[in-house]
Amino acid sequence: MMAKETKRILLVTHHNAFREAMAIRLDQEEDLEVAWQAGSVAGTRGVHLDGIDVSVVDPLLAIIPGATCSSTLPPGVPREDFRYWR
Repeated sequence: MMAKETKRILLVTHHNAFREAMAIRLDQEEDLEVAWQAGSVAGTRGVHLDGIDVSVVDPLLAIIPGATCSSTLPPGVPREDFRYWR
C-alpha cells in the first residue's frame, strides 16, 4: 500500500479557540499537517508560504466577496480550487 502524501494547510480565521481546535483536529489525520495559522489574511503577508497545499480561509474575514478574497492571499498560497466554508 502506498503512503499518502501529506497535505500542508494554511488555516486563517480570526477566532483563536476555533482555529486552534480545528488545527488540532486536522493534525490528527495522518495525511494532513497545519503548517501555518493566522488570524487574518494580512497575518499571512511577509511569511514564506511555499509548500502550502491547501488554504482554509474564513470568508467572513473579508468585506469583499470570497473570490476576491482569494486574490488577496500572498504568493505561494493555492487558489486553484477556492471554495467557501460556512
